[in-house]
Amino acid sequence: MTACGKKACICLYRTEECYFCDVARELLIHAIENTGFTGITYMELDIDKTSEYAIQNGNLAIPTISICDTILTGIPDMDSLSTALNRYLHKDCFLEV
Repeated sequence: MTACGKKACICLYRTEECYFCDVARELLIHAIENTGFTGITYMELDIDKTSEYAIQNGNLAIPTISICDTILTGIPDMDSLSTALNRYLHKDCFLEV
């Protein structure tokens, strides 16, 4: 559990049947690797197996990547991912993780 009460600071919401979810995962992994920081992890949640996403966000768009307080839906572009990751990395709570 994070300091703000989320299960993870970076989360990929997906389903097993979603082809675009695999693409979003690969982009996310690539963006994390490009930060140069080691130990940055993310969590994957299958929205077919949990209602947490629907309860918190009110919609079921997949894939969705949440990075701290930034929500990216669909297949994100690398600029959006990099910007969201950089904002997250500069927060005080990142140092506590």
